[in-house]
Amino acid sequence: METSNQNIFKNYNRDMLFLMASSVTIILSIVGNSLVITVIVRDKRLHSAINWLVVNMAVSDFLAGSLIALEFFTCSSYLLNNFPSFGKQICSFSQVILYSTYSVSSFTMMAIAIYRYLGIVRKPLRASLKPLKLSILSWIAAFLVNAPIHMNVSIPVFFTCTEIVTFRVVKQSQWNKLILQIRMVSMSFLQFILPLIMALFSYVKIAFVLRNRKIVGQNQETRIKIFKRTKGRITRMFVIILMCFTIVWLPIHFSNVYIAFATNIFAEETEIPTYFVFLYWFALSSCCFNPFIYFWYYKEFRSRLKNWASLSKTSLSELSIRSRRRTIELDKNGSHQDHEIRRQSYKSRGFDNEDYNPSPV
Repeated sequence: METSNQNIFKNYNRDMLFLMASSVTIILSIVGNSLVITVIVRDKRLHSAINWLVVNMAVSDFLAGSLIALEFFTCSSYLLNNFPSFGKQICSFSQVILYSTYSVSSFTMMAIAIYRYLGIVRKPLRASLKPLKLSILSWIAAFLVNAPIHMNVSIPVFFTCTEIVTFRVVKQSQWNKLILQIRMVSMSFLQFILPLIMALFSYVKIAFVLRNRKIVGQNQETRIKIFKRTKGRITRMFVIILMCFTIVWLPIHFSNVYIAFATNIFAEETEIPTYFVFLYWFALSSCCFNPFIYFWYYKEFRSRLKNWASLSKTSLSELSIRSRRRTIELDKNGSHQDHEIRRQSYKSRGFDNEDYNPSPV
């Protein structure tokens, strides 16, 4: 069967690996980010400004994982071939939403870094910034940045007659090449370079200020220990998130800019290079990393998650015990009613109650 599939489809092994990797990404993203949202929302002790921004980032990553799964239908060859007009609209629109969720994640990552910087260096300025306001702004900015994708978009197409995964331009605008190049560079700058620079600048300033802040009556060694124990751990966590963001998104942005200036790879080549398929998945996989980083570095989140899991397990055990008790009670009541029916039947035939033996013969 595998040999016949390989004869039918181009790059069968590569594309199947892509589908399996995407499926793992989808599951990890949906499950992991659901846990992050649930734990923070349900535990009032975690209701801080930074954590609400973390929730906003988790929501965007959860939606990204869900939309990757939805893409298998909205960008399927069946939909595009049988409903061309509707298929192109829904597929390109789903791409706008998908890329917007990743933009929200990068904008929120930048907002967290700036918010922490203002909390340490410019506290009066941070008072005017509310998490809800920042979250709403991140979504508005993300949609504005990614709206042009709807006019000219190269999308993944799944399950064609000869290929499991391919890319093609479903909407070709009348823009000239220069405008498309400017758009590509602008999107890479807004979605990747700007958040990276702002977040990196903020964390460098945070580290500098905390390390040089004087604490009266305490020596340098004690001060460093306090920094590592209080601010350092959370700062390191967000720096790790920033590093993962850089590693997974730098290759695809570099590739997109190169394609825009060097050649139109999707129009001139008969099949998509394997490296681009890998880079595309690698960038999409960023939506599933953060929950693992929170669990590893965020002690409060880890303890709350363990407590919540323990309480959920206890609740399920108690529910199971109550269910068993209820079943036993019903069995007892049923047996008692059955015996009463037998006794009444025995009595109706003219026998005394003393002669009735409820035991089965």
